[in-house]
This record gives sequence, structure tokens and C-alpha cells, in this order.
Amino acid sequence: MRLFPSSARQRGRFVYLGLILGLACSLNPPIEVARAIEPPDAASLAIQRLQKMFSPAIQSVLKACQEEGKVDLAAGADQDGSVICGNGSRNSTVLFSEFVTTYSDIVAASGLIGLQTLLKDNPRLKPETIITLLNTPNGKTALRSQLRKVITQSELVAKSSPQSVNLLTDKVIQRVEPSLKSPSTFKQVLGTSDQYRRVVENFCTPPGMPVKQAQTMVPGLSSVQLYAICVQESGLAEEIRRRSKT
Repeated sequence: MRLFPSSARQRGRFVYLGLILGLACSLNPPIEVARAIEPPDAASLAIQRLQKMFSPAIQSVLKACQEEGKVDLAAGADQDGSVICGNGSRNSTVLFSEFVTTYSDIVAASGLIGLQTLLKDNPRLKPETIITLLNTPNGKTALRSQLRKVITQSELVAKSSPQSVNLLTDKVIQRVEPSLKSPSTFKQVLGTSDQYRRVVENFCTPPGMPVKQAQTMVPGLSSVQLYAICVQESGLAEEIRRRSKT
């Protein structure tokens, strides 16, 4: 799946896999769907839009340890609070807390948009059905299992560290749970039309801004919702949806 150049490749990959997680979570067997749909290549308009989104600071987080074995979450933070890379490198300027928050937010956001895209393709499938399913013990177990597979396959963190995969899985689950509490919270993932427009204009458009600044400018939205709006605006979900039908 190495179809994206430099940081865009990594960003496209994990947003793609997060979307597939959402698209596939109600299908059987879900992992076969994820394997069957190849991600769009770098020439796609959706990927080009996605490449340009987010502030330089956020993009630097997304590139952390990309050439040094990815981030080893199990190693924890270095003495200065920065991430430790999979090859043992300790010269990153990216804070451990920022890495965990940013990655878990974007994967959670992508999964939620994937779920909403799934509903568009299946009019008879209602939000109430999805929420009820994902809040059962079996549904929670299935979601966690799928998420672990997605994170492992995409090599978002050090592949030699199962503990890192488990840590990121737990964090993503924590970030997605508030939006899956009820059909109403699920439907509000993209905010109001005015909130959506303002986030696109200020957070998703270069030069972007920090999450907290965006939340001050557009109050009432979580960080997951901010990223979900960007993922939706990129058009990547619709592109994957079209590809899945060909």
C-alpha cells in the first residue's frame, strides 16, 4: 500500500484504513473488505486535498519517526517528553502526548466518517442499529479486534511492539466512544452546517491552526469532530465508496 509520497503517504494510509474500519465494521467478514479495496493513489483529488490540510505543527506530528521504525508507544515518553522511535532513536521533537492524541483522534474521526458513509450506501441500515450493535459486548469486542488489525497492518506504530498497538487501540476506542453513545451524538459528528463551514475554512485549509485555537474559534466541537470534518471535506470517503463498487 505504499502509494503515497513521504508524509502524504502515511497520512493517506491511516486515514484510508480508518475509513475502511468504519465501512467494514458491520460487514462479514469485515477484514476481507479492507483487503479488497486498494487506497487511492497520490494522483487522486481526495489525497491531494488531504495533503494540504492541517497546520505545519500537526503535520510534523504525523511524520514522527517515519524513517526510524515508527513510534514505540510502549517505551513511553523520553525524559523531555518526546516520543522514542522504534529503532531506539531519541532525537524527535514531537511530544509523546501530542502523538498519541493526534493519531488516535484522526483514526477515530476516519472511522466515524466511514460509518456514516456506510449508512449512505445502506438506507435500510439506521444509526440506531449501528449504535446498538457497537454497544453490545460482542460489538465492542469486534470493533477492538478490527481496530487492532488496522493499526497493525498500517504500521502506524512500531510493528515490533504489540504493546504499542494495544496502547493506540485503547486510545482510539476512548476517542470514538463519546460519538457512539447514542444515535444523536453519532449524527452530530460533523457539527452544524455553520460549524462545518468555519472548520473547513480555518482548520482544514492552509496554514491551518492548532486544535485548541480551532475549538475556541468554533466552540462546541471535540478534536475528533474537527478532524472528522476535514476527512469528510477531503472527499476520500466518497472516493473509497465509489472504488468499492467497481
